Amino acid sequence: RDPLPGGVPFQLRFPAVTEARGQAERRQARPAARVTVLTGKAEKSPMEFDGAELFYIGRGTESRERNIINHLVFVAGDRITCSVSRNHGHIFWDEATAACRFAKDRRENKAVLYRNGRGAGTEVNEFQTPMLHNGDHLRLGKAEIRFELLQDRNQQPGGVQ
Repeated sequence: RDPLPGGVPFQLRFPAVTEARGQAERRQARPAARVTVLTGKAEKSPMEFDGAELFYIGRGTESRERNIINHLVFVAGDRITCSVSRNHGHIFWDEATAACRFAKDRRENKAVLYRNGRGAGTEVNEFQTPMLHNGDHLRLGKAEIRFELLQDRNQQPGGVQ
């Protein structure tokens, strides 16, 4: 800091450089995550994924409406699984908050978030993308999944707190 004439201090800032450093640090901090189906039937459960990628959830492999292949695939066969929409929602990484979040893909899809699997639950509406914490449960229709953060892919369920 050098003073201007008259003794007023000033400081040069380079926000683009500082912002780029912060983004690089957040990218490196993206955790792996695991999703486990607790009620309902899925092709594969649990499933691990990199927190940096979009993780689509729905009934059936493909969603005709969005031309995307679901990662967590609920299979038809019972009333619980049939309550999950073909494109129910997705989990994504939010750079601004450095956290995984959940979003419903259709307004009419029912989704309820239970913090750490407990409590009365909070219904997710189309305007919300709640932050997901280790141990949170999501009820999608009548099916339920558990979200877990992992420090590394060899970690057992439980993740970081």
